[in-house]
Amino acid sequence: MTLAPPLVLFDVDLTLLTAKGAGARSLLAALADLTGVRIAVETVKFEGATDYAIHGWLCEEAGVLDLTEEFRARLVENYLGRLVAEVAARPPVAMPGVAGTLERLLAAGATLGLATGNLERGARIKLDPLGLNRFFSAGGFGDRHADRTDVVLAAIEACSARHGVPFAPSGTVVVGDTPRDIDAGRRAGARTVGVATGNHTRAALAGADLVLTDLAEATRLAEFILGPRATSKG
Repeated sequence: MTLAPPLVLFDVDLTLLTAKGAGARSLLAALADLTGVRIAVETVKFEGATDYAIHGWLCEEAGVLDLTEEFRARLVENYLGRLVAEVAARPPVAMPGVAGTLERLLAAGATLGLATGNLERGARIKLDPLGLNRFFSAGGFGDRHADRTDVVLAAIEACSARHGVPFAPSGTVVVGDTPRDIDAGRRAGARTVGVATGNHTRAALAGADLVLTDLAEATRLAEFILGPRATSKG
């Protein structure tokens, strides 16, 4: 029986890149535009949360107690327009070793996807200036899910449909920079890799199956994900 290739799901912010706060600034400006309420960026805990959940929290804070789909859609469009301008003015920066590591995993036979709290269009806007969208044809996103575990499960389903392969959680690896990424991967039944490129130390990510300083540790990551295939094809 032929085994499915390993599926590797990556978080975006502070795992693959830093957008230098563009997402937070854009969202809070969009909210202020629609409600007149300005919320200080330092008062909001964005990391590890999904955009769907963050929108709910912020709208409640701004006094929007009846968050309709119509208002959410207006907020999203305003946010995305601002994000495009923010990213054009201050392009994101890739984390160490990202492109080379992704190339190595693909060459060794892994399938790559995204599992991010970003809206899909928001993630694509951030990835585009770095040429990273080409690595990820499918994934799970924060458009409709408040819980990151649901994002991981949606990513597995989307990648299975896109590639015509029945990926299973047990053959999936989730890579992220926060304990929430690690917890979501574990609860979904996947193996997990923590990368200390965000606001958490290696010790704080110790619940992961593997902890890396950054994605420049390509050999360790490839061997963890692919086993013998990492050296025979990499």
